[in-house]
Amino acid sequence: MKLTIHQVRKVGEYIQLDLLEVIKRIYSCFIVPTGIQWALLNQLNQEAVKMKLKQLGSNMTELDMGEVQVFFSYETPVAARTDTGALVRTSTKYSVTTTKHINKWLQGCDAVEVPQSVINNLVEVV
Repeated sequence: MKLTIHQVRKVGEYIQLDLLEVIKRIYSCFIVPTGIQWALLNQLNQEAVKMKLKQLGSNMTELDMGEVQVFFSYETPVAARTDTGALVRTSTKYSVTTTKHINKWLQGCDAVEVPQSVINNLVEVV
């Protein structure tokens, strides 16, 4: 399942994926001592991904997922800062306005051009 910018906005400015509920359902299918279940659930809850949505300007949005930030122009993810700190931008040619948005977000820094699918995969939810 992929998140669109509209789906993210519906959730609000701060988003937390509820991994805890998913794990509870998985563990309910197995025989695992309760103490171990709670220890694992507590650890997963602490590591849950917290995302912050930031409106940078008209039709310019940044989704901060902790180690990765993805920049959206309109509803399309078009650039990102990866978990290694590398900057990437889409190799797909969009409108002049989207190109200006990308350049503004990059603030003059060099970015590696990557296929659009690479940036799309950064916002894909498993």
